[in-house]
Amino acid sequence: MKHRAVSGFSLTVLLLVIIGWFSYTSIREFRSTADLVSRSHYLANIRESLLTDIVSAESEARGYVIMGREEYLKLYAEAVSDVKKGIQRLREVQAQSVSPALVERLINLIEMRLERLRITLEARQLEGLDAVVGVASIGKRLMDEVRAVVAENEAVEDKNLGEAAVRLREVSERTTWIIGMGSVLAVVFHLASTLALSRAISNRERLERSLLDVSEREQRRIGQDLHDGLCQQLTGISLMISSLHRKMLQGSEHELTQISSLINSSIEETRLVTRGLHPCPTNPGAS
Repeated sequence: MKHRAVSGFSLTVLLLVIIGWFSYTSIREFRSTADLVSRSHYLANIRESLLTDIVSAESEARGYVIMGREEYLKLYAEAVSDVKKGIQRLREVQAQSVSPALVERLINLIEMRLERLRITLEARQLEGLDAVVGVASIGKRLMDEVRAVVAENEAVEDKNLGEAAVRLREVSERTTWIIGMGSVLAVVFHLASTLALSRAISNRERLERSLLDVSEREQRRIGQDLHDGLCQQLTGISLMISSLHRKMLQGSEHELTQISSLINSSIEETRLVTRGLHPCPTNPGAS
């Protein structure tokens, strides 16, 4: 019974350890998915900002090409500065992206587009409006490629997020099932162990009471035997010697007195031994 109780408590602890492990792995999976979503949103914000800035740079460059006014160059320079900052931010998180190659391709296309805009503006400044008529189609083609790469990158990240969501749902369902079943089994094992331990304690108490009853009966038996046997025999001898002492000659009185004293001392010592077991008679001759 004791071994059953120990085994039950051990199984309960083991189940709690298993539940804790799966809970820990689930938390790690949740954190990983949360980090993936956070990185994806951060990259999406950078891409959108880059697209906005490159379109702004194109607009300002186009305004200068058409109007030839210097204020457009100033706005163009600010937009290009923002694009370069966006490229730097994109490079910092490129390694964390699910598609670093696409990110690199996007950066290269944006840099090519900036270079094309610079060449166009220089041609406008040096040779006039007629010199930039033939390069407009090249810039449009580059922007179409930029948008295509952005769309492909978003598609890859959306797919990866979908797969992560599926894994997360599976982990959540598995963890919920394990925690539920584990908790039920832990309660069952704990109750069974408690019951087994209670039975073991009850059996031990019953055995201790039985041993105590046997010990008390044995004490009473020993006390009764001493009372019925040795005490009464010594008392009878003492009475006989007293009677003999009255009948003997005067010269033997000393020896008989010594014998009677020794016997009375034996009676008193026997009375001390049997104290707590069974009472001896207090007066010689008492039964």
